[in-house]
Amino acid sequence: MNFRASFKRFFVCLASMLFLLLCLNVGALAGDKNADRDESDEALVISLAPNWKLANQRWVKNEHVVQYLPAGSDQENPVEMITITTVTGVAANQTAKNYIFQVRNAIESAKEGATLKWHLLSESGSDACCEYTLSGHLKVPNQHEIMRVIRGGAELHSIIYHFGKITISEAEHERALNFVNSVKLAPAGGDSK
Repeated sequence: MNFRASFKRFFVCLASMLFLLLCLNVGALAGDKNADRDESDEALVISLAPNWKLANQRWVKNEHVVQYLPAGSDQENPVEMITITTVTGVAANQTAKNYIFQVRNAIESAKEGATLKWHLLSESGSDACCEYTLSGHLKVPNQHEIMRVIRGGAELHSIIYHFGKITISEAEHERALNFVNSVKLAPAGGDSK
């Protein structure tokens, strides 16, 4: 099987598992105005370097996924990528830390003998950040990711800075950490928190 097709299939599978985890934690959406993508009460405020461009954007039920790549990057096998996911209508008891642990468990169950190194960098009830590497997978390239999750009202926001390699330089690590920590949650049309 083609290496790129395997890489793509793994990410589709992982995204599907993460979506399923989120669906299991979503409250009743019927009648909830936050479930309507056009009526959100909150928005993320992000600041990308000028060379980063929108690569992909999609809605799947109550999940909005946006991906950015540096200009000229290969979408099939990115060296760097930023993925921002917003899930609306999230259950009241779903915390940022709980979600991060669910992601870790989903990766653990799909790692197929690969080595996962994972650690929590920071957490509070509404904000959590972790870092992980996945190496030695037979179908997926090595990767290093820093993920921050912010819990809003009825929305959960995941910000992932992805590297298509295990070892990153101190400058790359600092750049990724600074980016995920710079993202702010703001009322729709208002100032950031």
